[in-house]
Amino acid sequence: MKVIYLVLCLFLLLQDSGAWLWGSSKMTFSVCNGQNMNLRCMSGQVIKIRHATYGCTWSGFCCKNKTAKKIAEQHCNKKAYCRLRASDRIFGSHCRGSSNCLTVTFSCNNK
Repeated sequence: MKVIYLVLCLFLLLQDSGAWLWGSSKMTFSVCNGQNMNLRCMSGQVIKIRHATYGCTWSGFCCKNKTAKKIAEQHCNKKAYCRLRASDRIFGSHCRGSSNCLTVTFSCNNK
């Protein structure tokens, strides 16, 4: 019964393309163009963006926006919650004819 409860809790926390993070460990999360990414920290903690890319990989080639980390930092750093939208309008289009994806690594730090 405890396992079912834990699985249900984990599902509820990660639903809606979002993630909760406890402590100072890092979590990496990805969504593709048009989807939202919700980053959350527990009470008393704030988000710290560690790494972010926006782009695609196809046919062995990778094209990524090198300013994605700065954009994610501006939107999320020092907040307990933030929502990022994977969008060419926000991050720029770097792979024409292909869907771009946003990948963010973040941690939660004490205020």
